[in-house]
Amino acid sequence: MIKAQKQSKAVKVINKRPKTMRQHVFQLALGLAALLVSSYIIAHSASTIGHELALSGTVVGTTILSLATTLPEKFVAILGGARHQPGIMVANTVGSNIFLVTLCGGVLFVWGDASQLQVGFTLFEATVMWLSAVVIFGIVLMGGRRWMGVVMLVGYVAFLVVEILNGRELDDE
Repeated sequence: MIKAQKQSKAVKVINKRPKTMRQHVFQLALGLAALLVSSYIIAHSASTIGHELALSGTVVGTTILSLATTLPEKFVAILGGARHQPGIMVANTVGSNIFLVTLCGGVLFVWGDASQLQVGFTLFEATVMWLSAVVIFGIVLMGGRRWMGVVMLVGYVAFLVVEILNGRELDDE
């Protein structure tokens, strides 16, 4: 009897119809709309939190906003790692960084205020960005190990600590 029940459940899963392209497009559009609304809420909330904690705009951008706005892609990367699909994790990380630096940076330089960029972006941040790219490149070439992940996490925490300390100093001046 139990065996027959298990078989009937398996048949139900097998007979499930795949979703149509129209359903996938609808879900994608719905997800993008939710991201747009949540982006506005995140930006407003992060700005308010940063102001209340007396953090500079640079610190808010490099900590709270960078974490909050990239959570969906981090979720994909974490799932890829958990499913032992390192290709998805690396491609997501590299693709995201290329997108942000080239497209978003290009738009900012074409239509933005260049004088504001000099105030909001430090040599320390640029150096950390370049070093992290070199590190991920080395890890991909050597094959990632658990200790490398620990080093990267410790490096990120150290970056956050320096950013917060430097950001408070900027506000004191």
